[in-house]
Parts: sequence; structure tokens; C-alpha cells
Amino acid sequence: MKQTDTVNRKVVLAERPKGEPTVDTLRLEEEAIPVVGENQMLLRTEYLSLDPYMRGRMSDAPSYAAPVEVGNVMVGGTVAKVVTSKLDGFAEGDWVLSFNGWQDYALSDGEGVTNLGNSPEHPSWALGILGMPGFTAWAGLTQIGEGRCNRRSNWQTAGLPCCGCRRWSRQVRLRGRRTGLRRMH
Repeated sequence: MKQTDTVNRKVVLAERPKGEPTVDTLRLEEEAIPVVGENQMLLRTEYLSLDPYMRGRMSDAPSYAAPVEVGNVMVGGTVAKVVTSKLDGFAEGDWVLSFNGWQDYALSDGEGVTNLGNSPEHPSWALGILGMPGFTAWAGLTQIGEGRCNRRSNWQTAGLPCCGCRRWSRQVRLRGRRTGLRRMH
């Protein structure tokens, strides 16, 4: 479906799934595009990152992140364009990294939003070229695990199956070998 200039389509959590989500778990709703107030900007979603953690956010089971409330927009990282701005530091036409969730348009006060400028070469890359699971694997490998390997260490590459990336798996093996690992999982 194509975006319009008058309607905001949004996907909301209709019910908490029991087991696998069904067609009744989510609901498409339409509403008027919100009006921009002082110190706000209107963002139009161009790219949405669909990630495995979203399934957990549908549940109200204890977790590291709060669940999406029934009736609220599904969460998700987005790359959006500024349609209208009454906010310093953001101009019409700027691209931003934001967390608008599954909807065409969203109001923002700029908190948690990263301005990507008005003509990034590859705007979708702001979400991560391997997505959130790939970023998780990268951070574990390069930010948390770097310098902690010894000949007795084993890498647990939990992020790799999600991103399904052979190249990333190869990077894990190469880094492990350089630090002396004999066995990796």
C-alpha cells in the first residue's frame, strides 16, 4: 500500500498472542496525520527495521524491555524524513533515525532522534546493514569480547543465526583464531 498525504496508517497490537502470532494479533488502523505543535516535528517513515525482539514485545511476560500495550503502535526502529519542523536542529527534508514504530507518520520532540542530514547516500543503512541482530553480534564480538579471549575461551555467537550471515560467522572465526581460540561455537 502506498503512503498518502492525508492519512496515517499504523499497525497496532490487537491482542497478546498465545503461541505464534496470528492474523488477529495485529490490526491496521487509519487516522488523520497529526498536527505539529511547538517544539515538535512531523516524521514520515521511509524504512522500518523488522527484528526478532518485536515478538517478545508482543508478550507481557517479564523481559528486559516493556511490552507494547494492546491498542498501541508496534515498536520499531525507523529511518524517516522530516515533513514539517518547529524544532531547532531539524529542517524539512532532513533524514532521521528514530523509533516511530509501524506507522506512516509520527510526531517527535527530537528526543532519541539522530539527524542524518538532508541527503545521506544510503539512508536505510542507519538501521544497520545487517539489522539489529547483526549489530548485536558485532557489539558482542568487537565491543564486549575484544581483548578477553585466551586459549580457553569459547565464543557463543547467539546473534549469528538471526542475521543468517555467513560473512559475519567467518569474521567471528577469523577474530577467534587471531587471539588463539581453538574451538568456537
